[in-house]
Amino acid sequence: KILSYFTDVPMSHIDTSKSDIEAFENACEFIDQILTEKRKSMKSTEEKENDEKDDDDVEVPGISGGRNDCSLLRAVQRCNEHNIRDYFPVYLAGEQVGFAKNELTAYLKAFGGSAAIYVEGYSHKKPALLLAPYASSAEERTRTLEGLVQILVSAGIIKKSSIRGELQDIRPLTHVTRKDRPLAKLERAAMIYFGIPSCGVHVNGFIRGKNYGGSLRHDTSSPPQSLWVGVRSMSKATYPGLLDQMVAGGLSSGSSLRENVERECVEEASVQRTLADCVVPAGMISYRYSTRKGLSTKLLYVYDLELPHDFVPYNGDGEVDEFKFYSVEEAIETVKQSLHLWKPNSALVMVDFAVRHGFLQPDMPEYAQICHLLRSGFASNEFM
Repeated sequence: KILSYFTDVPMSHIDTSKSDIEAFENACEFIDQILTEKRKSMKSTEEKENDEKDDDDVEVPGISGGRNDCSLLRAVQRCNEHNIRDYFPVYLAGEQVGFAKNELTAYLKAFGGSAAIYVEGYSHKKPALLLAPYASSAEERTRTLEGLVQILVSAGIIKKSSIRGELQDIRPLTHVTRKDRPLAKLERAAMIYFGIPSCGVHVNGFIRGKNYGGSLRHDTSSPPQSLWVGVRSMSKATYPGLLDQMVAGGLSSGSSLRENVERECVEEASVQRTLADCVVPAGMISYRYSTRKGLSTKLLYVYDLELPHDFVPYNGDGEVDEFKFYSVEEAIETVKQSLHLWKPNSALVMVDFAVRHGFLQPDMPEYAQICHLLRSGFASNEFM
């Protein structure tokens, strides 16, 4: 009678008369079935953009092939689709910092006040959107932009629920160096609306030698054989349930890359700090793609972390539901055959890992284009 009240809750009868192992296996199978059905009910990022998603929304037109398109090139193409003519250049303190959609520029031309003004002939005599044009310091520009975000929230352009209260640095597109003081800071959820680069860190946690559970032989001369991949929490606002690197996160203002990486390692995968100290910088990925909100522009700082064979990650901040253990070949194959299961930019990091560690050969037809698109986000900052 009590169970009859729970009509919407999945249920299964577990025969406890069996051995403990059999009963446990049945319970695990039931849980796996629930998770599978849950994920099937979610529309993939290629089918529908979730209006509640924030700055990671992906909307990729013009890419052929279905879910089983066996091409790593498709993984990098879908994060590089945009038409720059659909955007106006955005300037702050005399430097170009991003691109704004024509529709947003038109709105701010009418209602932006002194926080954002439209200029018909600015750099190279081309129209542009100037942010905080009357502010004279980084602090004043930050305050002005805070007011501008409130204007867009009040107008319903930026959803109030997407505001994180987390600031990210704004730097010139032409020299995005972290040594320079930022021109200003902006709410993270607003970065995409102005096409301003948002930075993040991704850590590949890998193991050399034989797969987990096999030999404990450690050979630094051997290539990576296996890696841990995270499954994003179903409670995440963006890409719930999709595959991600073992550790990944955005870069907040005032935080150094090293501090951010080590903190994320501890929080997301319970990596001991002594082990987190061993992360190795492995380059940077950049991309741009069009979304309904604006031009998603990202800089991903990539790190590799070699793990002991007996290491098992455990999430500590609630942002990862589980970790999967793949051979590198298996992980690459999921990108080829099941791209819809990957968070878009995390698939890029996986492809980059495959390139750097020799799992892709230079004579493959798509090799040059893949390598180019992994770092094409800042190939051109001017109108074309």
